[in-house]
Amino acid sequence: MARAFLTLLTFVLCVSGGLAGSVATHSTVSALVPSTAWGLTTDAPPTGALAAGVLLHPMDPPVGPPNSVVDSIPLGAAPYSPTFDPQNGNLYVSSPFSNNVSVISGTSDLHVADYHMGYNPETPTYDPASGELYVANTYSNNVSVIAPFITTYVPISISVGVYPNAPILDPVTDELYVPNTASGNVSVISDSTAGVVATIPVGMDPQTAVFVPSNDRLYVVNYGSNNVSVISAATHRVIASVPVGDGPLSLAYDGETGDVYVANSISDTVSVIASDSNTVTKTIPVGSTPRGVAFDSATGQLFVSNGASENVSVLSASALTVLTTIPVGTTPQPPVVDSINDEVFVSNTASGSVTVISARTDGVVATIPIGTLPSYSHLYGPQTPTVDGWNGDLFVSDSVTNRMDRVSGGVLAEIREEGLPAGQAWTASVDGVETTTHGASIDFVVLPGSHFFDAEPSGQYTASPSSGTAQVGVAAASILVQYSRPASSPFSGTAYDAGLIAAIVLAAVALGVSLGFAIRRPPRHRPDPSGEGRSGSPPEQSPSR
Repeated sequence: MARAFLTLLTFVLCVSGGLAGSVATHSTVSALVPSTAWGLTTDAPPTGALAAGVLLHPMDPPVGPPNSVVDSIPLGAAPYSPTFDPQNGNLYVSSPFSNNVSVISGTSDLHVADYHMGYNPETPTYDPASGELYVANTYSNNVSVIAPFITTYVPISISVGVYPNAPILDPVTDELYVPNTASGNVSVISDSTAGVVATIPVGMDPQTAVFVPSNDRLYVVNYGSNNVSVISAATHRVIASVPVGDGPLSLAYDGETGDVYVANSISDTVSVIASDSNTVTKTIPVGSTPRGVAFDSATGQLFVSNGASENVSVLSASALTVLTTIPVGTTPQPPVVDSINDEVFVSNTASGSVTVISARTDGVVATIPIGTLPSYSHLYGPQTPTVDGWNGDLFVSDSVTNRMDRVSGGVLAEIREEGLPAGQAWTASVDGVETTTHGASIDFVVLPGSHFFDAEPSGQYTASPSSGTAQVGVAAASILVQYSRPASSPFSGTAYDAGLIAAIVLAAVALGVSLGFAIRRPPRHRPDPSGEGRSGSPPEQSPSR
């Protein structure tokens, strides 16, 4: 009986093991979407989020940790700052020594095309109304017009003044204003006719301008005459000339206060012009040789790059005072505000790097090497960066290596687990992009905003929270997923739960059957040694006492 029972039990266990393996292999997983995680939100996730090395966009560019160079793209000779086209995601980079504009796909980093320009093309100006780009050719004294949506298009040229700088767009009238540094005037180009409709005399050596939509006026900074010319966009005439500091180079506009800020490179100051009265209301001392100024509307601060003192002055737009001074690299260029990641980028030409500043804390987040070696030049090296409006990446042209580096933008968001056995695989996703790991965490690079996450079951372990909505800010974010086993039976917790239970039940049944046979079987009569019982009659019983 015992041998038969053991044989039956062994067979049952073998069969149950096969059943258990079948159950584990064909188990289904599901993911629900309750609301929990890094924050609460009702917004849909942005289109350009990055997750685990994959861009959530039609095509996949190289990605990596935030503030790291993930690709380097060959360009023409001595490239200037790129211009981003938000309609097609392409970047347009002018190379003055090659006299062309290169078209780089922002989704694949492929060199798509080259447009032949005039001599020494400046950084292109993008017109969102027409989708065209305008390129000032400094030594040809003209402006080339590029229509990127026509692949066989040959750029046309519009004659302007002497030594033109990059055009400034008036989004109200869709006209472009071209400061001509050597002729001391501004050419006005109509986008509809692709021709010059006015030539406006201004001060000496006009550098650049800023458009103020509140009064429909253009403010032109004149480096040689130390003043700012105010042009009426309606009449194409100068209505005011505002004296500022010595050597004004750049401007910025505050849409809330209506003030215009002018960086004076020789007098080491910033002039504040009230656009309603066209008068200087305050002059603020900053660092040595301020080259550029940028306004951050999110924080209400001004960032001024000081070339000689190698730092950035941070000003309060409301108090008009210097809040702090941030050390950067050598020969810093005009700062660029990244409204996607709430950061400020400063290219350091002579030290071959880009300094990343948090606009919230006014601290240095990272210093990114650009190019192979520092250029030790005040003219050549990393140019002013450009932010990719689709995914928050940064593009920096280097005029020494003749390449453009892609710097990964976004915020690092981590999903980490607890409760799984060491080395057990688990899967998580952000915005539908899945990643599986045997480790304890998965890192995602995303843009600030709302994102959807999911953590799938792993074997018999379920995740809590299994999924939800996450609001990611400008700082690194993390969410904890707790895995646990169901407590429905004392035998749960392994892949062989169902088979083990079946084996125990079948073994119990077999044991019961075997015992039943043993109970019902009649006993054998042993032979009587005296031989008296052989006659067939039973022996006499002794009387009981």
